[in-house]
Amino acid sequence: MRAHPTTTCRPTEKRVVWPEALDAITRVLERHGCRYITGKTWTTDAFYRETPNKVARRREQGCITVEMEAAALFAVAEFRGVQIGQLLYGADDLGGIEWDPRGLGQEMPARETIFWLSVEACVEMQEQCPNKTACAT
Repeated sequence: MRAHPTTTCRPTEKRVVWPEALDAITRVLERHGCRYITGKTWTTDAFYRETPNKVARRREQGCITVEMEAAALFAVAEFRGVQIGQLLYGADDLGGIEWDPRGLGQEMPARETIFWLSVEACVEMQEQCPNKTACAT
């Protein structure tokens, strides 16, 4: 199982990470003995425009994943003034020449585990937050 606490890496180069969220996620993953890596995520809504040149540029910038939802979630959190973190599970792989589904859609136990790890991280983040109204749960 791979779970990724991530930052956002967009063409604007805006990087958003809340240390409290990342720390809570990391503590939960370590407490449960989960293997994980941290890194930047390229988030885009243009999945058919992930050209080889764009992929190479994002890799040069240190992005290790690409996904479609984080930008919207992080933008709402920033607008609302709340903290957010992300656990990203890579069910398939677009890193090669061809798409590798790696059993996409067949990992329900892994997805359920990530859900409960996320809940635990939210609770921990809420407990550690000095300003309870500024923490998203």
